[in-house]
Amino acid sequence: MHDHARSNWLVFTALLVMACCPMLAVGQDFATVSALGDSLTDVEAARGPSHVEHITAMLDVEFNNFAVTGATTTTLLADGQHTQALDAGTTFAFVWIGANDLLFENATSTALGDTTFLSNVVAQWEEAVDALLDEGATVITANLPDLSRLPLADSGLFPQAVLGNVQSVTVAFNELLAEAAKDRGVPVVDVFATFNGFMDSDGTVCGVSIDLPPEFGEKDDLFFDSIHPSSFGMGLVTNAFIEVMNDEFDTGLSPLSDQMLVALAEEQCDTTGNDPDDDDDDGVPNDQDVCPGEDDNLDTDSDTTPDCLDGCPNDGDKTEAGVCGCGEPDVDSDDDGAYDCNDDCPDDPDKTQPGACGCGEADTDTDEDGVADCEDNCRTTGNSDQADADGDGVGDACDSGGPSGFCGAGMIGFLPLMIFGLASMRRGCQA
Repeated sequence: MHDHARSNWLVFTALLVMACCPMLAVGQDFATVSALGDSLTDVEAARGPSHVEHITAMLDVEFNNFAVTGATTTTLLADGQHTQALDAGTTFAFVWIGANDLLFENATSTALGDTTFLSNVVAQWEEAVDALLDEGATVITANLPDLSRLPLADSGLFPQAVLGNVQSVTVAFNELLAEAAKDRGVPVVDVFATFNGFMDSDGTVCGVSIDLPPEFGEKDDLFFDSIHPSSFGMGLVTNAFIEVMNDEFDTGLSPLSDQMLVALAEEQCDTTGNDPDDDDDDGVPNDQDVCPGEDDNLDTDSDTTPDCLDGCPNDGDKTEAGVCGCGEPDVDSDDDGAYDCNDDCPDDPDKTQPGACGCGEADTDTDEDGVADCEDNCRTTGNSDQADADGDGVGDACDSGGPSGFCGAGMIGFLPLMIFGLASMRRGCQA
């Protein structure tokens, strides 16, 4: 046995002890068990444990392996797998054959959807099985998985355009096999439905994700290589066999538990209910998770930035606080370089503070006396003291007649009065 198969076998043996299955009464049917077929059954292949290894371990019986990797129904007969089994005194036989007939020996016919060769394939199956049945052996067989859905389908052996033909030929073989088996009272394990059912699911068992085709080659893949099921996949096959054997032969075998299945993939059930490939259980795999430990899907403000990366999770227009903070846009309405949030004159490009004159009016100081024109009572002449002795709003520096009044207003200021009574006014001023 190869190292890979041996290590898996040790894992399985340990799990059997953990399972504490009740001892089973072994009847005559299982006195001498043999396995016939191709690499799907051959325990010497670098996979395992096979369904035969699992089941005979549960039955606590030895078995003879006559299956040969690469076998077809033609070579099964030519190599005498069935006669070897009879010579060994076989009382119960697992027979699983046919995949190589369709995929390799008759690959062209399979690709073209030509099913005429199938009758010969099934006839050769019948010859081997009849020999076993004639000697009183009990036989159980299995149909083929959907060959169009194997990883091999993506390897280039069959172009995508002919995969429909591959599937139809597989179905036709399974139907002929079912008829031949029914005529002989041989139960058929529906591996086709087992694998398609799992591949049509989300591929998760007790929180562990099993990778589906076209992926293959890893412990947690459904397929070991482009054709053969992985150790986990063989666990699924084992349970399918157990279901039929319990129905047909009343064996009372317990199927492999989910814990045992994922152990074959060298994984452990996630007892927290979380997907082990999704630690924060947000539906985003760890290798794609932008918010480890948080929900990638939480986006409170619906701005397409997850809250965990959004500096303003409640502001749909901003992801960073910026200058003005969350909830207020960083807008500069008057294009003066100061954002409105910091601009007390947001519509005045010349001012950011109202200053002396307020927004919209420049704080110009024409006479440079330190008083803005808007407040200067004498804009053209410097008068920082803003003296206005007569209180007329015009600073003394700009009042040409001095203090206001009839005597200080000057001649021009009282021209109308001079016209009507110049003499009297002058006398009043000299008094």
